[in-house]
Amino acid sequence: MSRAYFIRKPLNIYEVETQTESLISQGRLPRAYQVRMAINLDNKEYQQLLINLSDDCNFLVQYTHLCGPQEDGTLGCILVRNIQNGKQLLINSEGYSYPRYVALPIEI
Repeated sequence: MSRAYFIRKPLNIYEVETQTESLISQGRLPRAYQVRMAINLDNKEYQQLLINLSDDCNFLVQYTHLCGPQEDGTLGCILVRNIQNGKQLLINSEGYSYPRYVALPIEI
């Protein structure tokens, strides 16, 4: 089962990285998730997303219904991938048009 640390309302990728590191060092358990949709962005779009995660994202609007708690107890999310370098981000918008919860895929 895939797991990640979802950070609530981060402003940028730096907040996601530092809060994730903090949760790991505290021994907190990551949340089980299920990727419900994958979206590929070019490098420019992906970098813009990382700089300001609190902005509305047009590409999220049509998939917000896929996010949130699932019947099996996992968290439904959207995988956003940079098609140039393969970097990835997990987003649970919980019905909003911006990345309300953001996580970095981790290997456990």
